[in-house]
Amino acid sequence: DGSVVGGSFRFGVAAPPADTPRLEHAALAVTYTFYGWRVRLLSCTEGDHAPFVIREFYERMGGHPEWPLVEDLEFQRRAWRLAAESGGRMVVVPVETLCDPRRWLVKGVLRTTWNNTLCYTAHWVLGVGPRTLYRWYYGRDPD
Repeated sequence: DGSVVGGSFRFGVAAPPADTPRLEHAALAVTYTFYGWRVRLLSCTEGDHAPFVIREFYERMGGHPEWPLVEDLEFQRRAWRLAAESGGRMVVVPVETLCDPRRWLVKGVLRTTWNNTLCYTAHWVLGVGPRTLYRWYYGRDPD
C-alpha cells in the first residue's frame, strides 16, 4: 500500500523468569492488555513498539530527537503529524515485539507503568520538557 509511510508493531512482553511472583505476572498481563488498548484507541505508541517510518519521512522529521527521555513519543508525534499533513498512513503491524520484562520487575510492574504514564501524560498534555521528565523519572539530571 503506497499510502503507508510508517507505523509500529504491537507491544509484547517476553515471559518473565519462573520465580517471578504471581502478582507481578498478573501486573504484566494487565500492562500488556492496557498497552494494546492504548494503541488501538489512541494510536499512542512508544519505543517498545518499534516505531518506523520511510526514509523520506525520517529525514523530513529531522530523525530522532536527541532527548534524554520521551524521545520515542516525540518521534511518533512528529511521524503522525507529518503523515496526516501529507495524506500518508501510519499502521500497527499485527506482529508483537517481545520486550524484556526486567525493567518492570526491578522497580515493580505497577510502579513502573504508573511512572511511565505520568511522564507520557506530563509531556503530551502539559508540555513538560524531556530534561524535567528525566529528573522526575531518574531523580538526577541527565548527563
